Amino acid sequence: MRALATTRVSVLRGTGVNLFDDPGDTGTVILVGVPISIVETSRASTQHVDDRQQTIQALTGRCNPNVDIRQGDRLLDRDGATYYQVLSSSVVSNPITGNDRRLLLQRVPTS
Repeated sequence: MRALATTRVSVLRGTGVNLFDDPGDTGTVILVGVPISIVETSRASTQHVDDRQQTIQALTGRCNPNVDIRQGDRLLDRDGATYYQVLSSSVVSNPITGNDRRLLLQRVPTS
């Protein structure tokens, strides 16, 4: 891993149905204590419809390329209260050295 880890997370995976046959996350723990770098960035943007300025925030995670994190997984931060949804997971190939796995994340409200 080339990025400096900012936290450790548990990787949750799996779906199922509840008592009313509604789909939902089962939260089966796949990995525990995975070092990861999570960085929040923001940029200003203007909508062309009404020229109103807005701020777009994005969360990017980086971890070791050998870690099995897939699109749709959930990450539980070590604080036990912050969840992240993995929107995409990719590794850019490099013939000389291994690059970090890049994750596009979204913070999930818990209440």
